[in-house]
Amino acid sequence: EMCIRDRVKPVRAKLADGTTRIYYYHRASGRRLEHDPWSADGLLEIQGLDAEAASTETIVRSVVSPQTRSFAALWRLYRQSKFPLLALRTRKDYDAVRDWLGDAMERVPVAGIRDSSIEVLRDKAILERGRRFGNYVVQVMRIVLAFGVKRKWLKANPAKGLEMVPKPKTERAVNRSWTMAEIRAVLAADCPPHIALPVLVSLYGSLRE
Repeated sequence: EMCIRDRVKPVRAKLADGTTRIYYYHRASGRRLEHDPWSADGLLEIQGLDAEAASTETIVRSVVSPQTRSFAALWRLYRQSKFPLLALRTRKDYDAVRDWLGDAMERVPVAGIRDSSIEVLRDKAILERGRRFGNYVVQVMRIVLAFGVKRKWLKANPAKGLEMVPKPKTERAVNRSWTMAEIRAVLAADCPPHIALPVLVSLYGSLRE
């Protein structure tokens, strides 16, 4: 199921009668699926689109003209080339940024992207989904645009020197390291084994601070 979710994008559409329907799109190719992605026919359709996207990668790299080199086109090429090397969680996080950027990126040429426009996107993302996500938008765009620079889609990466928005000094620390007093309190005599064991394994196995 996680593999299918990583390869398709659900899109909710409101129909004329007021009801809502979910359509599924193949992420690598941008094609809408004709079958339920969790059905046998849907899985075969996804596999066929995967193969089609893989076979067209070299065509996309060589044929796409500067006038049609949109951020969305670069994203599809990056996704096809680099996503197999990434962890599933990283792919999901990257796709969340791409989904947030929306379909307008189909019309945005990568050669025309400026650092100021990325800053606007960052600030908009912060207002809508928080500082961490806003900074992550910049990070993901920086990675994808660096991929585009290597493939001569643009001369320089406009996100390269863009600063992250720092955490306000007045903001409460989240997920800080526990003090020894807090560790002892959690591992007190009445701590149940199913809590104590993962805490001890994480602490003494250097899995967590």
